[in-house]
Amino acid sequence: MSMVCGDEIRKARKKSGMTQVQVAAHLGVSQVTISLVESGHRLPSASLSDRLTQLFGHDITAALFDRKDRATIEKEVCEKTDMMSDTMLVLVYSYIRFLERDKDVSSAIGK
Repeated sequence: MSMVCGDEIRKARKKSGMTQVQVAAHLGVSQVTISLVESGHRLPSASLSDRLTQLFGHDITAALFDRKDRATIEKEVCEKTDMMSDTMLVLVYSYIRFLERDKDVSSAIGK
């Protein structure tokens, strides 16, 4: 998935006419971070994904999941979570719940 994510980000950057250096400066990260994400060696953090979405005007990560059917996504999630400790699973679940609450609050106040 990370390569697909990187390709989507690269396409959006090139369509905007920006260089990696310009995107990095705008987002407050290093050019190396943008390069690693675009090359598929690193997934963007939730915060970086949000900032990329704001910069390019569409949700890049959502587009990734639109390409896959539910069964494929579930299989990938199961494969990854099988390798995680119970503590890590609890942390991930808690983070997802936090994001859901934050999204509900943002919607309620018009963000």
